[in-house]
Amino acid sequence: MPYIIGHIGNIMLNWNTYGFSKTPIVQQETLTDIKCLPISDADFVVKQDPIYGAQVTRDTQVTLTTLCNPDTRATTTNLNNNSSNTSTQSQSSTSTSFKMPGINGHIGDVLGNWNSYGFTNSPVIRQDVISNFKCLPQSNTDFIINQDPLYGSSVTKDTQVTLTIICNIDSSSLINSTNNTTSSGNSITTTNSPSTSGSSSNQSTTSSGSSTDTWPAGATGKCNDGTYTSAINHQGACSKHGGVAYWKP
Repeated sequence: MPYIIGHIGNIMLNWNTYGFSKTPIVQQETLTDIKCLPISDADFVVKQDPIYGAQVTRDTQVTLTTLCNPDTRATTTNLNNNSSNTSTQSQSSTSTSFKMPGINGHIGDVLGNWNSYGFTNSPVIRQDVISNFKCLPQSNTDFIINQDPLYGSSVTKDTQVTLTIICNIDSSSLINSTNNTTSSGNSITTTNSPSTSGSSSNQSTTSSGSSTDTWPAGATGKCNDGTYTSAINHQGACSKHGGVAYWKP
């Protein structure tokens, strides 16, 4: 199973590159008492089923879960109802408290406009954790997938906000994981999509003529520093690894 990440619009546009015969099921994450806006092409994929590295076939039904963008109109009633249960102490500080805004987008953009949120403290930034995989260093284009406090919570300007960003997996950790899995006997296998030329051969080569059979499962290209990428699009792939050396046909 390849690692699927990015905006759902781009993923659906290039779904045939993953080799599955069925269109994926797309659903939104659910937040208690919060209504999500309808799914749009700009919504970010935050979860996949089957998980990365699972053994799949072309007929496997994939489910992708996208980020929930809260509908502020639908949550106004919930916020008002919650406010009626506040204590006398919290009522006395109403003048300095406000409702936690929804924070999403690229972390670089959010940090660049942090003063507009009204907090005196800079946010704590952390990456989501994916077992057995190493994340690339944080970059301004990393997408925010979670916030603490939650949207609609009562906060003050001194509240310490924590933002969790997506983990962009270091391709070298994918290679190590694949090798370790193979040595334990649980080999990960993938199925190539049918060749448009009608050939029954599964072997593919790069433009230089070298075989890609030895590439890690899910790899779409090889970088100039010898690592591999699972990026969907050639543009931007291997940007931190010296650029693309070979791209899988």
